[in-house]
Amino acid sequence: ECGNMKVVSCVHLINGSTKSCGCSKYDGVTTHGLSKSRVYKTYRSMIARCTNKQNKSYKNYGARGITVCDSWIDSFENFYRDMGDKPEGISLDRIDNNKGYSPDNCRWATKDQQDRNRRTNKIITFKGESLCIADWSAKTGISHSTLHHRLSISGWSIERALTEGAKNEIL
Repeated sequence: ECGNMKVVSCVHLINGSTKSCGCSKYDGVTTHGLSKSRVYKTYRSMIARCTNKQNKSYKNYGARGITVCDSWIDSFENFYRDMGDKPEGISLDRIDNNKGYSPDNCRWATKDQQDRNRRTNKIITFKGESLCIADWSAKTGISHSTLHHRLSISGWSIERALTEGAKNEIL
């Protein structure tokens, strides 16, 4: 059906031990031999988070209205065509975490990229630039914990928190 070819012994065809080129459907989805791959596991997890009320992460995805685009929902082939192989040590990330999974809103991202893209991050705007605390920490040279303490516990102004003791001049 898919057009792939596979060389097999005719004995295997006759006795039924070979039934396809290797891209037969797995859980109702054609996987082209990738059913045990990292990218397919990521795909199945994405679907489960958004559609399965029994999934432990459903409350943060499907229950919040996070969906999977029509092109991907029933087609691993389309997902794989759009996203490609999952790189080692990288995970699927929604660029705008208030929108669903789709080719224009997804990327393979590092843990640092994902950590900076959480909806729980506090975004701080100073002199027209909006960044999360981790990015302000990197920019100023002031530790993340110090900035968090200054802003959330000590009640410092944003300007004082970001400039007092900064190792790097900002803006």
